[in-house]
Amino acid sequence: MLIWRTSGQFIYASTVIKFVNFDTDLRTPEEKLDIIPKPGPMQGSSFSELDRLYTQILLVYPDPAVLVHTLGMILMFEALPRSEDVNSPAIMATITGFGEAKLHVVLRALQSVTEIQNDPVFDDADDNEPNGTNIRLVKLSHRSFHNFLTNEERSGP
Repeated sequence: MLIWRTSGQFIYASTVIKFVNFDTDLRTPEEKLDIIPKPGPMQGSSFSELDRLYTQILLVYPDPAVLVHTLGMILMFEALPRSEDVNSPAIMATITGFGEAKLHVVLRALQSVTEIQNDPVFDDADDNEPNGTNIRLVKLSHRSFHNFLTNEERSGP
């Protein structure tokens, strides 16, 4: 079924693997894999199965308002000229008013459709060994997801 749904699109298979593999919530990989075949919108385009997958991934997050605002921020930042740290969670949290903790939760849920670049955090006592990371940059992982989000016929409400 998954092979048929890929319709020859590597991005479909890649997104499924990321979605099932990332620890985005308290579901097991098997439970996440069961989410994918659930019914979704079928628009009758070459991206129908990919759109259905994107929809299923987005429906997993329980707070649609936070999700929409976060995705809107990512889209807005992608439209701006590149500037270092402009689309970091700290700036997104300040603009949306959600707070960094909530923003980190939604970003975890979006790991299969976003790219998150981290910078190491150093503690001088560790002899220059990193003791954690800070998210520096968040962007959409594939142009097809951008197109999905910005086309209401494909993404629906």
